[in-house]
Amino acid sequence: MADPMALASLLLIHGAESVLADRALADALVARIDYEKTVLEGAELEIGGFASAIAPSLFADKR
Repeated sequence: MADPMALASLLLIHGAESVLADRALADALVARIDYEKTVLEGAELEIGGFASAIAPSLFADKR
């Protein structure tokens, strides 16, 4: 079976259970060496904040 993380360029972890979210994040970090972790809180997100967070970087490592 194919690795579901192999083709993922964006991983969205959402949920009220922080234990499950932390476990999903830990599994994702083990599967990828190069990553950038961005945490966004919906209540605090400004206009364009999500778009900026998921936009590819021109000068930095992979996002």
